[in-house]
Amino acid sequence: TSLRDPGAWIGAYGSERRRGNPLPRLYLTGPHLDMHPPAHPRDALIVRDAEEGRLAVRRLASQGASAIKVYYRLPLGTIKAICEEAHTFGLPVTAHLEIHNATEVVEAGVDGIEHITSLGLATLPQREAEIYRQKVLADNEARKTGRYELWEHIDPSSEDWLPIFETMKAAGVFLCPTLAIFEANPAQDEDFKVKAFENMKQVTCRAFKAGVKIAVGSHSYVPYAEFGDAYYRELELLVEAGLSPGEVIKAATFTNSGFLNVSHELGTLEVGRWADLILLEKNPLEDITSYRSAKRVMQAGKWVGENEAL
Repeated sequence: TSLRDPGAWIGAYGSERRRGNPLPRLYLTGPHLDMHPPAHPRDALIVRDAEEGRLAVRRLASQGASAIKVYYRLPLGTIKAICEEAHTFGLPVTAHLEIHNATEVVEAGVDGIEHITSLGLATLPQREAEIYRQKVLADNEARKTGRYELWEHIDPSSEDWLPIFETMKAAGVFLCPTLAIFEANPAQDEDFKVKAFENMKQVTCRAFKAGVKIAVGSHSYVPYAEFGDAYYRELELLVEAGLSPGEVIKAATFTNSGFLNVSHELGTLEVGRWADLILLEKNPLEDITSYRSAKRVMQAGKWVGENEAL
């Protein structure tokens, strides 16, 4: 019933809007804000300093952006300026970090963190973190294998995670782990990737148990789900990570509405909220995979398609 796209140009959805067909509610950030050379040029808006960052926020706000997304190459000072500007428009800021210390970025004012890998440098000694940071600054592609090499040696049980989680909790920051992007299968992937992914799942669960607000997001393509099924796989992986089905469902509904800044409209079944419902064959509290059996969708009190089975 609702779609969040933190990265595509807002105009990319223009043709779908013009068709006049029923659409999910669209929560769009516009292109992510990045520096040169951008990791994803087609989806990036280049900002070279704090003032350009503020200007980009104003332009995106005028185009109807529901949030702002900052990308990992931006300097910390620029991220802070973007957060300050976005908040004057009532827009939350979400961040893909990769080469930043998450605690410092939270203190700069971000409202959300995309990807569990964004926490990767948080518990490393400064020298090790800087080696990885310089590799990625020199070559965007270095992070694809490098993040697994990094996470293979991260200790998910370390006490060093506690102050990071406490900072995120105190600031009310949302963490959207997107585990499905990084999934590694013992039958098909190298051992170091399997170990790294297991550590990612454990850190996600520890963050949740520590009180960090876990949101649910997916991706266009993930390695172990068919196109269009990435969100289902994310729900399942969060259960594998240690959350209960009920906790995952709450994250995907109530917590996500807060992440979208629309908790006054969505996320719970009560008077005054949009009546968004899905009809399933099985109880998802017993089996989270039952979401794959969705049969009907109700958006704002109206069934989508009179006889449509999904």
